[in-house]
Amino acid sequence: MCRDGSFIVPLKEGNYMVDAQGGHTLKQNVSVEKGRVTNLGTFSR
Repeated sequence: MCRDGSFIVPLKEGNYMVDAQGGHTLKQNVSVEKGRVTNLGTFSR
């Protein structure tokens, strides 16, 4: 994790959903492509 709170999670290609503890869906249909960084921006509960 960076000092500003950002972080990188290496994933295989595919589509993902980002959930928070407690079952809150933060982002749906996140597309990950090989060799590309996907910026999800910021989000909060």
